[in-house]
Amino acid sequence: MEKVPKKVLMRWFRYILLFLGCYVLFFLMVFNYQDLETEITKVASQQGAYLQFNDLSLGLFPTPSVQLKDLVVTLRQTPEIQMDEVVARPHIPSFLAFKQGVSTDIKGFLGANIEAQLKQTGVTEDNQPLFAFEADVSGLNIEEALSTFAPTLRLPLIASGQINAVVKGSSPQQMDRNTESEFSLTSNNVNLKNIVLDTPLGPLQMPDVKLSQLNLVGRLVNQELIIEESRIGGDGDLVRARIKGQVPVDFGRRGPQLAGYNLKVEVRLSSQGVNEIKARVGDVFGLLQPYQTAGGSAPTYTLNLQSSSMYRPPRINKTTF
Repeated sequence: MEKVPKKVLMRWFRYILLFLGCYVLFFLMVFNYQDLETEITKVASQQGAYLQFNDLSLGLFPTPSVQLKDLVVTLRQTPEIQMDEVVARPHIPSFLAFKQGVSTDIKGFLGANIEAQLKQTGVTEDNQPLFAFEADVSGLNIEEALSTFAPTLRLPLIASGQINAVVKGSSPQQMDRNTESEFSLTSNNVNLKNIVLDTPLGPLQMPDVKLSQLNLVGRLVNQELIIEESRIGGDGDLVRARIKGQVPVDFGRRGPQLAGYNLKVEVRLSSQGVNEIKARVGDVFGLLQPYQTAGGSAPTYTLNLQSSSMYRPPRINKTTF
């Protein structure tokens, strides 16, 4: 068989590329973007999310993708969440296995960039699709997140700084009691302001605190958020703490809600931290004495905080960590 000259092969290769380029251009010109926009908002509304966006475009290389810009998402019982850009593409291994799956890149979600994957792995006991998810979050703005979700979290403080997080787990199509996950959070240079503690004598304003580090590891299982390991503050900080325990999660019609807590907290104060707190609260500082487990100029306090609601003052008992 006569060998085809290389120049002929290259010529035909260029023809094929030209044909594919013309085909792609024709596809983009005749594609009905309005129908796609309608379908995207329809599918989202079926899941309880309402979308608005300024621009929608398609990408074909290296894999087909949909790009949304200036996206605004509204969920039940939550305020609007804005994102600069969302790019979604098929999760290739799931696609080849004829299962649902998507990979997503998000920019500008509460100041963060997120790389996420969602893929179907099976079905639940009641024959609902079961998905595995994984997300890598970089640069989440703490102050923006707290102000956005303040009505849900009801935290007695203002915080600033950035958080990096890794979250992975499994969940049905609608998050419920079968949702399980594990997570880790890390941050440097976190500032806590306007800290108000509920005490037997009423609300108590605490001094502002700067933390050089924040590390938190936990998991969600059996409708409980379990904090397994934490380190709050570094050696040179006024306050250092460790926290572990459980936070029940109620998966009701309004979505996941924190339903109380049972936490062990170990707090270590530097000598400067003791002086600043005493200067702010005076004799009320003595309320901590029953929970002191180590003395000296830098005391340690270990407390067990329990409450059946995020909106009620906790029961406080001395404990061991």
